[in-house]
Amino acid sequence: MVIDLELSGPAPVRLPADYTQTGWSHNTTERLGTDHQLFTTMSDMHQIGRMLLALVPQSFSQSAHALVRKLLRKELSAEQALQDPWMLT
Repeated sequence: MVIDLELSGPAPVRLPADYTQTGWSHNTTERLGTDHQLFTTMSDMHQIGRMLLALVPQSFSQSAHALVRKLLRKELSAEQALQDPWMLT
């Protein structure tokens, strides 16, 4: 289970361009010009990918690593991630 209280509000959330959070990468949010950034539900999925990257050993299956790559690229919603073959095994 992941409990996300970073922003304590529904996504998307518009943030100042210089806003950062411990553990965020430069790809966590979407840039909105030079003044703002947007934290979305896909930002959460990216962060879950980052957590899994730290936890999934290199010896895990290729499908586990494929899931992590998709999450980091923001290619999967939460619903899609839960249907990933690796999650269903």
